[in-house]
Amino acid sequence: MIYFDHGAGEYPPEGVLTHYLDLIREFPTNGETGHLLGRRTRQALDHCAKHLVSLLELPDRFGVLWFNGAAEAFRFAASTPALAMRKIVSSPLEHPSLNAALAGAAKELFLLECDETGTLSPGETARFADCVALHQLQSELGTMPDFTRLRAVYPDALFLIDAIQSAGKLPLPREGNVFALSGSKLGIPGGGA
Repeated sequence: MIYFDHGAGEYPPEGVLTHYLDLIREFPTNGETGHLLGRRTRQALDHCAKHLVSLLELPDRFGVLWFNGAAEAFRFAASTPALAMRKIVSSPLEHPSLNAALAGAAKELFLLECDETGTLSPGETARFADCVALHQLQSELGTMPDFTRLRAVYPDALFLIDAIQSAGKLPLPREGNVFALSGSKLGIPGGGA
């Protein structure tokens, strides 16, 4: 078995920590405050967002929302009009915080069938979905969904892809409409996008 979650327990490189501390000294407040330091921080975050989209080779139409962590990002996504009270497809292999957020907001939550290797297959009852919410890389099993096949099954669905384990390591699937990323797994202490 190959375990892909090593980034969760690794310290960032010393250069990343030093750069992070320098940024905290330069931008000591959050970007939501209305004073000069807050506006400077917001401008820096906006710049970082554009740079992140470029580094991940996503189309310019993608934007970035910043969160304190993945669970907060999943709860926000699940509460948006695009997902709330909709038919959502996920799998039993997803992170519990993703499926908990979806279960709390969805009209119906269908879990795809999976075999002992982690291969996902759409069941007949889940053929019609407004959203497909899956991992790009399942860290314990090392499996990746066949997004091309799933897009053919759910051509009109919004695809929310949990890329927390894979962003910066694998190209992001072009079938995705929304991606969840982790700053700490990209070598940035804390936070999610």
